[in-house]
Amino acid sequence: MAFLGAAILRDNPELKTQLTTMLFSPILILIIRAQHLYKLHVITFRARHLVLYTKSIMITLFVIVVIQFILRIHSVFDSRLFYVFFVEILLFMGLLRVVLAYHWIFNPDWNQIFRSRTVVYGAGEYGKVTTESILQNSDKLRNIIGFIDDEGTIGKLVYNELKNLGNLKTIDQWINTYRIDEVIIAINNITHDRLTEIIKVFSEYPIKTSIASEKYQIISRKLHVDTIENTPIYGIASLSENPFFKLIKRMVDILGSLSGIIILWPVYLFAIIGVKLSSAGPIIFKQERIGLNGEPFMFFKFRSMVTGSDQDATRQHRMEEFIAGCNGDEQNGTKIVNESKITRFGRFIRKYSIDELPQLFNVLKGDMSLVGPRPMIPYEWNLLEPWHRRRASVKPGCSGLWQVSGRSSTAFDDMIILDLYYVDNVSPWFDLEILLKTIPTLLFGHGGK
Repeated sequence: MAFLGAAILRDNPELKTQLTTMLFSPILILIIRAQHLYKLHVITFRARHLVLYTKSIMITLFVIVVIQFILRIHSVFDSRLFYVFFVEILLFMGLLRVVLAYHWIFNPDWNQIFRSRTVVYGAGEYGKVTTESILQNSDKLRNIIGFIDDEGTIGKLVYNELKNLGNLKTIDQWINTYRIDEVIIAINNITHDRLTEIIKVFSEYPIKTSIASEKYQIISRKLHVDTIENTPIYGIASLSENPFFKLIKRMVDILGSLSGIIILWPVYLFAIIGVKLSSAGPIIFKQERIGLNGEPFMFFKFRSMVTGSDQDATRQHRMEEFIAGCNGDEQNGTKIVNESKITRFGRFIRKYSIDELPQLFNVLKGDMSLVGPRPMIPYEWNLLEPWHRRRASVKPGCSGLWQVSGRSSTAFDDMIILDLYYVDNVSPWFDLEILLKTIPTLLFGHGGK
């Protein structure tokens, strides 16, 4: 198919030009998204927005030139004047868009249309600080209506002429009365379990739920998210329950795993021979893992350790300490292993994550997805707190957010928070972003140890 397509393009210059033109828009959109131009903290700063927009155009232009060179496209793409006009028009359109958008957002006559009617859940000190940060930082996409607090008196003045509008028990009343679009949960001294309960309540209503908490600093350190001062604030807009998204994700998993198996068959053969010759035992290591909604499944890997290493009681003890947070931030789940049990060949395939390739068959079966939280061993699952287990509300994946976010310095609770961020923000674009980040992780040998 690829050969036939290449032959057709070679003999049809006009078709090559049309193809490049069609590719331009999705390439530009992908690059703009990678530059975070749709993020709130970028939109509201004109200079930063224009700089990143210009950078996106330059990157797109470079990609188009590379495609032109590879496909040997002739026509307007050979004209230097075309590129000059191309850049000038895009820059003018970008400038016009930023000026108009900024005018609409910040103009008192227009911005009420764009600003979401927002309440802050939590009338304590942290809720007040969060509210003041929103007001002082000219966050013109949010209009703070008031507070929601379970312990305060309804109607009582809380801060800056803003009142307590209600509590969780009166949620139907205040959402409808004040036409609320967004709730920001801003309680810093809250347990993760209680936070999960609150999120579940808000998720049953057609409003956006956002979280502002110092407990989620790991997110702002690892990802580009909206921030208020130094506090990350991220929305919950999960598509994990959307039937259409599930269908798309499953189709991508099937096509991706099949393509990977076919393309990487020489690597599979290399691993099979290497494992067989390096030590006695089965080629494939099978182990029960916990999948979607806590259901067990049989997990596949190329064996990289001597037979029986999975029964190592020391590893289980270290894992218990890691989950309990007893060994600091320097350890993580991939390092809790007895190095002496790893074979010489196993050390190599673990470095480049070749030992993980049989998981593509898990994806094909439907037990796993290409992207998602890593599957846990049953004894690890039994150690989890209730709020940890929400990570199992999506299928486990071959690669996940914490794997591509500097996992060697990630504590267990931070790892869970990153997993929950993925669960709460799962989308096809997010999956693609993680998969693209996985490639250099594998190529440069930052796989499992």
